[in-house]
Amino acid sequence: MSRGPFSHDPQDTLDARNASARRSVCQHRPTPPDVRDGRSPAPEDTRRRESNEVREQHSTLDERSNSPREYYVRDRAYLLRDSEMHSLKEIGKFRVIAVTHLAKYAYGGHREQMEKDIRRLSRQFLVTDKTIEISQKKTLRVVTLTKAGHRLLKKTNQLPDDQPIYHGLVKPREVKHDADLYRLYQKEVARIERAGGRPVRVLLDYELKRSLNRDLALLGPEKDDPDRKGEVAEKHHLQVVNGKIPVPDF
Repeated sequence: MSRGPFSHDPQDTLDARNASARRSVCQHRPTPPDVRDGRSPAPEDTRRRESNEVREQHSTLDERSNSPREYYVRDRAYLLRDSEMHSLKEIGKFRVIAVTHLAKYAYGGHREQMEKDIRRLSRQFLVTDKTIEISQKKTLRVVTLTKAGHRLLKKTNQLPDDQPIYHGLVKPREVKHDADLYRLYQKEVARIERAGGRPVRVLLDYELKRSLNRDLALLGPEKDDPDRKGEVAEKHHLQVVNGKIPVPDF
């Protein structure tokens, strides 16, 4: 339908009001101090604002990436952050880790964040935080998985099937020796990666000895045969030395 030059449409009035409102907003929008007198913002102020914005963005991203997730085991739900799950996996692979080493290697030296995570894991009965007396004047604070922590890693498939998961202390008198393995492992990982490889799994001496003794028992009367014993040692990437097969710590 055509309209005459003086016809009135309510939409015209609405559009005019909106345009007027936009002009009013534009006219009264505050102008940055450095722009009012014709000067551009100072470079230092601009860099400072950009730096603050970057820090805020990184903080938001870190919180978002480390936000808690629910993990279910039977009728129990566990609320865990990624950093907490990472700690559970590291502790499970090594049975026992000194908290100083866990903070240094698993948290990049952020001791405060590690302490928060360990407290939360302890409250959910997933880890045990103990201080062990290793001599008359020295103590060592270590963490181990509980049965619940072991069950959580198993039931939720957090580690490969061929990766053993350990929990609890076996020989309290050997705690310092066992706790040092995690630190030694970090040095070995660095060597492997420099050579272009990557760590696949961790086998402690418990697992190595059990597998080795099982295979030797299967030999029966031939278990003392040097050639057959050498075949078993080679299968486990070990060597026969003076008629015996030495087993490394890991």
